[in-house]
Amino acid sequence: MSQVMDQTLSPGGDIMAYRAALGRFATGICVAAIGGGERGPIAAITINSFVSVSLAPPILGWMLGDQSGYFARFAAADGFGISVLRADQAELARLFARTVRDIVPENLFDAEMPGGPVLRGALSGFGCAVRARERHGDHLAIYGETLAARMGPPGPALGFFGGQFRNWDWAEAVPPDIQRPEQDDK
Repeated sequence: MSQVMDQTLSPGGDIMAYRAALGRFATGICVAAIGGGERGPIAAITINSFVSVSLAPPILGWMLGDQSGYFARFAAADGFGISVLRADQAELARLFARTVRDIVPENLFDAEMPGGPVLRGALSGFGCAVRARERHGDHLAIYGETLAARMGPPGPALGFFGGQFRNWDWAEAVPPDIQRPEQDDK
């Protein structure tokens, strides 16, 4: 039987223990990209901080670490693309998680997407115009209004949990505990 450990972490304490605790939150994996075509060379990084902020207007957000070799380019860009990765795109996630690449294979991207380039074959892609940037500690929050969205071929999503990429095939849904009452539109 495995031992359960309950430990309270203090601010400014063991950063690795803090990271391990954060690693117990399952996230999806995306690639954020800028450039392409007339916007210049493509720069792309793997992220797991993607969030839908608002539906009306459609605003997305993500976090850029200040240690990124692409920090200056992304921080100054007026648009970006977000690609939600399929489980079979783990190698692309690894490719763009590494250090700055002098040459990004542009044929992997649709650079004509308004806002920014998106990966071909991703589960979904969003082209956004930057609307706001906010500094938070060692990260820059970047918010963009969605100019275009597309859905790619269906398939399992690429996830991240416990420090590893995961294949989220969603084969078995967790049944709801409470049935929602019928909505009265009147």
